[in-house]
Amino acid sequence: MTWKTLSITNNLPSLSSKYSAGIFPNGIIVYFGGQDGKDLDVTGDGIDSRSNFTSVLTPDRYIIIFGGRSINSTSVSPNLAILDTNKSPYEWSIPSSSKDNSPPSIYGHTANLYYNYMIITFGYDIDNQTYSSKVYLYDITNNTWVTRFEPSPFHYFYSKVFKAFTDWAWNRNRINNNKF
Repeated sequence: MTWKTLSITNNLPSLSSKYSAGIFPNGIIVYFGGQDGKDLDVTGDGIDSRSNFTSVLTPDRYIIIFGGRSINSTSVSPNLAILDTNKSPYEWSIPSSSKDNSPPSIYGHTANLYYNYMIITFGYDIDNQTYSSKVYLYDITNNTWVTRFEPSPFHYFYSKVFKAFTDWAWNRNRINNNKF
């Protein structure tokens, strides 16, 4: 693998830091948040400016943001908001159920989308001033925080089959190479 420097000359985003980005299936990248001093033209519910937050892009072109901190390193409101990029201008909304069982105000965490779940991991709890080792799940279909999660039997079975196969392949490789 090698690094390559791109030479892009037009339509460059403004300089920024502590932002988040999402890429649409058509290749358009949306940069937002952070500290560049520019506002995005949006409508809908008001949300605090923030940095050090995370975002995920859903298959239906919604961007869900979570957490972050203000320029004064205090918690932001709301913790979770959804940007509808199917509308013009884009529109913010705050799901009414997003506060039920919500994680604490954190920043410096990670967020990933796995099927219908946004998975939030670790970060720094602003209000308690402690690092977090917790994992949180947000159901993007029902707009609710998940308090109990059981993987479907299919995924469990697949995981067991995959593990059995990889164990077999690893042992077979060791036997063939006389490494006991």
